[in-house]
Amino acid sequence: MAYVASKADHVSERQRGNLRRLMDVLTRTGTDQPTLVGNAQRSVFAVAAARCTEDFVWSLDGHPVSAVRGRRLGDDSMTRSYPGEVPDTPPDQAFWTHPFLALPTFEPARIRSDGKGGIPNIGLDALLGFLLEDLL
Repeated sequence: MAYVASKADHVSERQRGNLRRLMDVLTRTGTDQPTLVGNAQRSVFAVAAARCTEDFVWSLDGHPVSAVRGRRLGDDSMTRSYPGEVPDTPPDQAFWTHPFLALPTFEPARIRSDGKGGIPNIGLDALLGFLLEDLL
């Protein structure tokens, strides 16, 4: 059983561990045991099927923060985004109303004209390896 937090490229690499931990906590039962069906294996992933951003360090109020930047959909200029720190445990209800959760819609990375390199992604190889493990 795979639990996937998608659009992982909307947070910096430094925050993806917390994104996975948050997904792990949110998908457990009240007894803190994984929810399993039969002998199913369980794992948690942070994935971006088509990576739209790159990590960079942004100065926010004079302090360096780990942020992302990318092209807004339909715009050629780069924009930056810092959605804040991803909590590793479920936050209270008020957390979800903060305006920093209104993330930009980023355009996928442009594919090289020679077709080499494929579509950049985050975590798809690990997810597919987990899902196809029994078949390989």
